[in-house]
Amino acid sequence: MPTTDPAAPGGPTSNAEPRWFSHGRHARAVARKETVVADGRSFQAVFRRSADGGFVVSLPAVPHLMSRGATYEHARVKAVALAHGYLHELRATGRLAPARRSLRLPLAA
Repeated sequence: MPTTDPAAPGGPTSNAEPRWFSHGRHARAVARKETVVADGRSFQAVFRRSADGGFVVSLPAVPHLMSRGATYEHARVKAVALAHGYLHELRATGRLAPARRSLRLPLAA
């Protein structure tokens, strides 16, 4: 579905690849951080372009938890699902969920 919001991923065009992912020699160094909300709690999600053309998403507040999407939109849906699953597991095991604010960790170079 086309969007007219120039700040939205892909800009005013449509389902195009988000403008903030570069191509060429710096393609691997570019990542986008975005907040996703699951069960009223915010998590910082980090999106990176995958070598095979998709997008890898991770939640820095939850080490070693990652997923992949074929498109940016699919990766964003996966990020919300990761956060929901993590909170569900914490509730099921009786552990407390992380604080309502995101933990911000530096990106590896």
